[in-house]
Amino acid sequence: MAFDRLSIILDTFDGEGEKQFNVRRADPEKIALRIERKKETLGLRIYFIALAMCISHELPRLTSNMSDLELTPAAPAFHLFPHLPSELRLKVWAYAQKPRVVSIRYNPDTKKCTSSTPLPVLLHVNRETRYETQRSHPLLFATASAASRIPFNPAVDTLYFPRCREMGYDETLRDFRTFLREPRDLDVVQRVALDSVESGAKRPWESYDKAVLIKSFSRLAALYLVLRGERVAWLSNVPRPFVLERERERRLEFVEYADGAEAERVRGDFQMAFEREEEVLMQINAQFGKGYEMHKLPPVVVVAKKAVEEGLMK
Repeated sequence: MAFDRLSIILDTFDGEGEKQFNVRRADPEKIALRIERKKETLGLRIYFIALAMCISHELPRLTSNMSDLELTPAAPAFHLFPHLPSELRLKVWAYAQKPRVVSIRYNPDTKKCTSSTPLPVLLHVNRETRYETQRSHPLLFATASAASRIPFNPAVDTLYFPRCREMGYDETLRDFRTFLREPRDLDVVQRVALDSVESGAKRPWESYDKAVLIKSFSRLAALYLVLRGERVAWLSNVPRPFVLERERERRLEFVEYADGAEAERVRGDFQMAFEREEEVLMQINAQFGKGYEMHKLPPVVVVAKKAVEEGLMK
């Protein structure tokens, strides 16, 4: 049964009251849900896309005995979603899987890799989303003595190594590949991020350690330099477990660095330091009569990072 008009009234619970969206059934291919401001809440995003797909393809079949449909503010959930074909549901879940910045550290005391990045939200929605998320986010970076608890989607996620140790980037970064139970885990990673370090604060060995790490990723498509990244400051009157817990509640996003001139300077300095390390290795190999093919960097992008809590930029 054709519908000439559907009036869908939603309460977005943002203090602005109700918003009314009109969808014309006569032109399903050009359905537009006009939203006055972008909503970052996962449930609402899934609701909107599922609603649009349902109206344009599935709603007439599922509601053939209904003459009208009205979703009121008292019932903001889309109850017909479970009845959609599995192909449509999986497309919605795939759309909801956003790229993540996954921080990682190797702890030489516990001999395991840890991450302060929250788990993907879809692991906690229902059985279907958990299964799909586990398929796209395998547990990677297990060590010889500890199983992995870090879900990572190699297709879209970025692996971020923050500079957090007193000695800067040290052997725990340089030898990261050797610590892994399956070193080939790094062969599927396509995006890596490192903190940019100013020359006045950089330790003499850091350029070499970073160069070794970068070369351990065989399929690296992009390298992010995080400029002026946030640092965890250990306050004398705040216990470390408390600070770590606060950090664990935050997820990170990378944004384009605003100062183009400074970004270009940082990118150039990093590329020069990498090339210097490669030239030194080539000279050393030449002294022993060995050939050495210099590595090239992938595209380098200078970014800033922002902490995100409950979908809002902080």
